[in-house]
Amino acid sequence: MNEPLSSGYRSAAAQPCTARMRENPVNTRTIAILALVIAVILLLVLLL
Repeated sequence: MNEPLSSGYRSAAAQPCTARMRENPVNTRTIAILALVIAVILLLVLLL
């Protein structure tokens, strides 16, 4: 029972994400850049 529910949830969650990426490619790029910047800052803080 858990497997079909999880697969259906994944497919339903994947569709709006792909639609948003197709509509706003610039937003996805800025979000990716921000994620990379945050990751670098966290690494620097941990190293210091």
